[in-house]
Amino acid sequence: MRSVRPAARLAASLAVGYQCVSISSCEDAREMRLRRQATNDDSIGGSFGTRKGHATTHIKGGGFGGSSADADFYEPVHKKVHVLLVELTFASVADREKWTACWSPLTQRVYQNEQNCLSYEMCVANDDPCSVIIYERYVNKSDLDGVHQESLKAHGKLPGSSSGVTPVAKKLTHFTETNIGHMERT
Repeated sequence: MRSVRPAARLAASLAVGYQCVSISSCEDAREMRLRRQATNDDSIGGSFGTRKGHATTHIKGGGFGGSSADADFYEPVHKKVHVLLVELTFASVADREKWTACWSPLTQRVYQNEQNCLSYEMCVANDDPCSVIIYERYVNKSDLDGVHQESLKAHGKLPGSSSGVTPVAKKLTHFTETNIGHMERT
């Protein structure tokens, strides 16, 4: 689909018999909810994101040609998202927990200040509690190289931001999403 304003996309999609709603801001989400309430039409809708500028596009009621198999088809709002996978291994669970306690405030800074950081999540390995990954998703690699590096520097200057723990192994791998499949269900 072409990238157009949500209201224009909605009007165009109504003309061809399906609805595609992309919410680009909290204001657009409010407007869409009010329109749905005013018309009492539950088919107006989609996925409303919780962060300004980051929502999901859903096609309802048959999408692309009207096949029922296409109903509720996921289409990502951001194409070719940059992903950084950080793999860390610690000497002990205690070291991991100490490091995590100091790293955790950074996640709040990232959420508040990096609107183009779509995901920033730490996961602990099921079979090795000393190993973690940090899964980071950015609209563009420049968001990782720019504003995220500024967040890391600012966090590093805060008292208590350093745990004194160094992972025994660290691997960084960069990926680009293909947009085949889906990232979440709504």
